[in-house]
Amino acid sequence: MLVGSMNANLAAGLFHAATFGIARERPEILTMADDLAQWIATSPLKNVCTVPAAPAGQTFWPMQLMSRDADPFRSRVAEHIYRVTRMTDRVSAVPLYICQGTHEWWIPAAGARALHREQCRLGTQASYREVCGEHLSAAALGYPGALDWLDRRLRGLPAPAECPA
Repeated sequence: MLVGSMNANLAAGLFHAATFGIARERPEILTMADDLAQWIATSPLKNVCTVPAAPAGQTFWPMQLMSRDADPFRSRVAEHIYRVTRMTDRVSAVPLYICQGTHEWWIPAAGARALHREQCRLGTQASYREVCGEHLSAAALGYPGALDWLDRRLRGLPAPAECPA
């Protein structure tokens, strides 16, 4: 989903940082990386927070240009990584509060809704809130509700049962 929403646009820098972060745990990604990508992934830049990486999005540089594979997201390596990092059928050990912006363009609400449905199916106490807004405004608008939910858990109150029957 994120390949379509974050690659080759203003989110490209964050997408690159996330990919290089995954490469720390899954170095097989580097087998597909070109010289520039291998240098970034192994240089001091590998420790850069996503905030300094964000301006790289202004380049709109697609991840495909940093790969030796013409279609890296459908490669054998990518399919393997998708399979081993997939969260499907992994039940959360703690209650979840999922808050998402309705108009989020980088991390689409469809993914958050699917996570909520999946965790409810698995028996997790999961709450879902969708607030009007995109990435930044939704974070600000959703913050009070998230803080209240967390405060109630820290005071020992049980998570509400909010999964559909």
